[in-house]
Amino acid sequence: MSSLPLVKQETQSLHLRKVEGGFWVAKAISVEPELTETLQEMSPSFWNIAQTTTEVSVVSVVAKHDSFTSVEGPWSVFGIVGQLDFSLTGILSRCSTLLAESGVSMFAVSTFDTDYFLVRKEAEDAAVKAWISGGLRVE
Repeated sequence: MSSLPLVKQETQSLHLRKVEGGFWVAKAISVEPELTETLQEMSPSFWNIAQTTTEVSVVSVVAKHDSFTSVEGPWSVFGIVGQLDFSLTGILSRCSTLLAESGVSMFAVSTFDTDYFLVRKEAEDAAVKAWISGGLRVE
């Protein structure tokens, strides 16, 4: 028995909520205490830092910072409401596929509890329309 219908049923009841503000995706030189202090102060509703061996990426409302080497934006952020169980499959795929089918580019951030989708500010209406057409609730 295929699990696809179950995944589709689970994702059709998904509820996305917009995080207020305009957001930026930046490449930073490094993660320094001053950067995290700035993010906590200026971007209290949502921010994210990801570090790999080759880069540091920052998502926040901060558009300019001395440690930023490159910045893209503005972006709108939508988060899945509620805590997602780790056993669920296809959530990120379903939400991103609806956007891809509508020609909307996105940037995803996952946390322990849920997933967030960043879409360019000018594509926000198209993203909301794509998700609603796909059976998702968006506010």
